[in-house]
Amino acid sequence: MCTGFRHLRSALILLVFLFTSAPGFAAGLSGSLAEDERWSGLVYLDGALRVESGVVLTLAPGTRVIPRSPDARLIVKGKLEAIGAKDAPIRFEAPEGWEGLEFSDSADLSELTHVVFEGGKTLISCSYASVLIQKSVFRNAGTAVALLRVSDSQILYSLFENNGTGIRNEMKSSPRITGNRFVGQKEAAILCASNGRGRIEKNRFENNRNALVINTRYPDAVVGNSFLNNQTAIFCSRTQDSPVIEGNDFEGNGVALKNNFFAYPPVRQNRFTDNETAIHNDRYSSALIEHNLFETNRTAIYNNRKSQAQIGKNIFRRNALALYSNYSSYPLVKNNLFLNNEQAAFLDVHMSADFEGRESSKGIVAKESRSLGKQTLLQAQAQESFEDFVDLSGNWWGGDTSRLEAAGPKTNLDLFFDRQDMPEVEYEGYEGKSYALDRVVYRPWLTEPVSDAGPSVK
Repeated sequence: MCTGFRHLRSALILLVFLFTSAPGFAAGLSGSLAEDERWSGLVYLDGALRVESGVVLTLAPGTRVIPRSPDARLIVKGKLEAIGAKDAPIRFEAPEGWEGLEFSDSADLSELTHVVFEGGKTLISCSYASVLIQKSVFRNAGTAVALLRVSDSQILYSLFENNGTGIRNEMKSSPRITGNRFVGQKEAAILCASNGRGRIEKNRFENNRNALVINTRYPDAVVGNSFLNNQTAIFCSRTQDSPVIEGNDFEGNGVALKNNFFAYPPVRQNRFTDNETAIHNDRYSSALIEHNLFETNRTAIYNNRKSQAQIGKNIFRRNALALYSNYSSYPLVKNNLFLNNEQAAFLDVHMSADFEGRESSKGIVAKESRSLGKQTLLQAQAQESFEDFVDLSGNWWGGDTSRLEAAGPKTNLDLFFDRQDMPEVEYEGYEGKSYALDRVVYRPWLTEPVSDAGPSVK
């Protein structure tokens, strides 16, 4: 055999050996890694692969990882360092239903930088483990990141696009969520439940069904975010006096902030513009609303079902309706600026202290509370006596002040819808009876504007 042929044969054997022993060969990977390993190029996963405790798996920039089945997940008990580059990201190309990367019971902080995920059921899940995620992309997944239990992960400057849920934050997890962009989530951009917490700051939420859903008491703050064109920007339920919602911009949302069932968060220094409803308080939700700007919304603040919001030092400017009240909701409204709103207050048909006094809502509340399993709590908070008016005195009315000055006691101002417009109301189940609708009281008003009303930066 000639020397040239022998050399060619040796080279071919070496080439075959290199390809068949590399991670990217078609045979794929599964099982476990007991020693540190570095991947590059094209890598296939045939089944679940476990990175054992103390082991570091490193992915080079430009690596492509292709799971071949939904259960070909990567289970990280040790540490994953997937650090790509802007022009050479690491990619996980998932099949439908892929179970993703599972970080659990790890003392090591894993890192994912410039990583792109496409598709999958749950892309990243963490239990008793934390991950630094930054400058990465999550698209078209069921859930992008699930912090299932006690995870202090950091999720920074990443894109979440067209997922079912962007981030689930649960069971005493406390992530830092900063500088991300959430676009087109079908359920929620961020869902917080079961004692999840963590600061949510300087993110941008666009065109999501729900941007932020909080179903637990949330002792941290939602600060400096932008909420644009979401169906609901923030939904709080049973959060009590949390979270602090401060310094955010809400523009063009269906409902910017909905508080439901004993949710009364502090709402300060925010800007609400061009929303269908800026703040919707419902079912005993009495938010503290101070130093905000409400401008060109269809309804600025909607109060329903015994929601007694505290509303002070805000600016209401050019809204179709500034304040709505129904079902015995009597907000405390002082030291605000009402400027050029089409209508300042609308009292709907179930605003009747006359009904409350004659029939009492305590029995109605008891029935509702029993159906919800909250009998003691709801009954304890149910009022038994009510004034027959919503008090809007002690506010500044700008150019409308001259109209208030000229109005006599029987003048029906179109700024308000109240007893002057509908003297009596009737209710189903109480046939043959009529009740007086409540009225709006606006005297005395302030003789000069409140100097520090609205956000610090107007």
